[in-house]
Amino acid sequence: MSIYCVQPKPAFCWKNALGIALARRPPPSLLKQVTAFKTGLFLAMMCASGSVGHAQAVRPFPGEFALDQNSPWQRRIEGKLMPRSPGVFVGTYRGWSNAILLQATNEVADAIIVPDVGGRVLHYGVGGDNILFEPADGAGRTLARSSPGFPVGGYQCDVGPDGLPEHPQLWQGLHTWKSPGEWTVLVASGKDSVLGVEVSKSIRLDPETGALHFLQWLENKSAQDQTLCLRDRTLCKGGGFVLLPLNKKSRFSAGWSLRRKTAAGFSYDGATPFSPHVRVLEGVLVAKTDGEPLRLGADSDAGWVAYSRGQGLFVKFFAYTADGTYSDGNSVEVSWTAQSVELEPRSPEVKLRRFNPYGFAGHWMFLPMDKPVTSFDQARALAERIAALRNAAGKLDMASRWGERPREPARR
Repeated sequence: MSIYCVQPKPAFCWKNALGIALARRPPPSLLKQVTAFKTGLFLAMMCASGSVGHAQAVRPFPGEFALDQNSPWQRRIEGKLMPRSPGVFVGTYRGWSNAILLQATNEVADAIIVPDVGGRVLHYGVGGDNILFEPADGAGRTLARSSPGFPVGGYQCDVGPDGLPEHPQLWQGLHTWKSPGEWTVLVASGKDSVLGVEVSKSIRLDPETGALHFLQWLENKSAQDQTLCLRDRTLCKGGGFVLLPLNKKSRFSAGWSLRRKTAAGFSYDGATPFSPHVRVLEGVLVAKTDGEPLRLGADSDAGWVAYSRGQGLFVKFFAYTADGTYSDGNSVEVSWTAQSVELEPRSPEVKLRRFNPYGFAGHWMFLPMDKPVTSFDQARALAERIAALRNAAGKLDMASRWGERPREPARR
C-alpha cells in the first residue's frame, strides 16, 4: 500500500481496501455529479423553513461555551444571530475567546475547537457530556501568556518521532482558522520556526451521526528534506477501559509492547511485557486504566482504538499503512495517569520534500451504552460492535463532502 503523500492538494478522496480516504483527483464526470449534489443540497437547505442555511443553535450550547455577540462571524438577521456557515458558532470557552463550536442537528453531539492553543479540540461528546480531559489549571492559558508546556488536555496533532527539538508554537501556539462550509473548520499553525513545517487540520462534524472527521496535514516548508510522522494525541478522562486489537502478524512476540526505562532513556519491550492491568483476550488488548501509570504500544493493523468510560464508548478510527515505518514499531500508543488516558494513533514516518504535504485521516465516534463496563470481559465484548461499525464504512469517506487543507490566509 502506498504512503499517502499528496501534491499539490486533493480535490477529492477515494477509499482504499481498508476504507481509508486517499487523496486523488476524481474523473470530471464524477466531480460534476458531486458538485451538482452539493449545490442542490445547499439550495434545498436555503429554501427550508427558518433559513436552515444560517440556522441558530438547535439546542442549548454546552456548558462554559457562550456565543460571542460581537463576533463578525455571527450576523444579525431579523434580530437573531446567525452563523455564516451552518453548524459553526464562535464564542468564548473556559477563558478562551474565538472558540469554535460545531453542533450537530439530528444528533446531540458537539465539538469545540480552540485556535488559541494549537487549534485543538477541547470538547467532544453527546448531550453535553465531554469525554475529553481538561485540566482545571489550563483554562484560558495561552503560549503568549504562559511558559511552554502548560496543561491543556483534549486533542492535538503533534509531529514525531520522539527526540525532536522542542517546538511549542506548533502544537500549543496560536493557529489561524476558517470555515469553508457547513459544520467544518480548518485550522493551521503556519510555518514553525523550529522545525520548518506546518501542521493543519480539517475538522468536520457530521450533522446526522455526530461523528467527528479529521484530515491532518503535515507540510515541509524548509529547504531540506525531512523524515517525520504525525502523532494524533487525545487525552480522555481517566478510569475507564482501553480496547486495542492486536496484529496477528505482529513484530512483537507478545503482540504488544511496554515502555520501560533504561540507562539510555526508554525502550519498548515487546517480548515480555506485563502489567496486572492489561489482559489480551481473543486478540484484543484490554487495559484497565485506574492502576499504576504506564505507557504501552502495538503495531495494530485494525485501524481503531477505543475507550469505554461510564455509559459511553469513544472510538478513534485512523489510517494504517501495512508497509509503513512506524516509530518504535507502534501504530498506536496508549498511556494513562490517575486523571487521564491518552490515545495516540501515529502515522508512518514519511520523507517530506518541500511543499509536498502528507495527509493522515481519521474520525471519532461517541456511542452511548445501556450501562457502564465494569470488567475486562465486558470491555472485550465491545470489540465486535466496533469492528462492525468500521466494516460498515466508518465514515472515513469525508472529502467528497468537505474540505481541502487550508492554504489561504485564515480568519482569526
